[in-house]
Amino acid sequence: ACQMGPSGPIGRGETLITISATGEAKAKADQAHFSAGLTSYGPTADAASAANAQAMEKIIAALESAGVAADDIRTEAVNVGESWNGRGNRKYEASNSVTVLVRKVDQAGKLIATATGAGAKSVSGVQTGLSDPALAERNAIAAAWKVARAKADAHAAALGLRVLRVVKARDASAFDDGVEYPMEAAAVAADAAPEPPIRAGMETTRATITADFALGK
Repeated sequence: ACQMGPSGPIGRGETLITISATGEAKAKADQAHFSAGLTSYGPTADAASAANAQAMEKIIAALESAGVAADDIRTEAVNVGESWNGRGNRKYEASNSVTVLVRKVDQAGKLIATATGAGAKSVSGVQTGLSDPALAERNAIAAAWKVARAKADAHAAALGLRVLRVVKARDASAFDDGVEYPMEAAAVAADAAPEPPIRAGMETTRATITADFALGK
């Protein structure tokens, strides 16, 4: 015979308990990405755009020569507009930035230096992460279930019962997708184009589950 509990059917003499648990999986970051770009000026919109396009092509070519695949460089923003100086004179400015995916995180500093050495005046959004976040999530889910089952077993033992089965389960996972390293443009646009230190660190993926366990003799 069965009766309905708050979350589903339970048998006569059974006890329903709801357990929430969080599991973690740690893995070292193995990739990174950053944005690089610059702003150019000219007496006309066309002149500013042409100067900017030429400068950006130089930056992109330098990144590709350093080993970045063409598909790993994506245009992030392009802007052209009027600009006025303090004396009321009109000029035009054009800006462009690209996002660069670094497949090997230990190459991030070198590639940032490559971009600034080729003319990039700003670098931002430097962030490390995992190339396979799904694997980390699966490991975190497995860890969460181990915690949940251990909690259920402890409650059952305290009541002189045992875990019979899982009645219902819900997932509410959250992924911590990396560490961002903010960078000031002036700090990375030096003539010597030094390599900024980029530490990959550990990425933590968390998974939270809620499960209803049926307890009984």
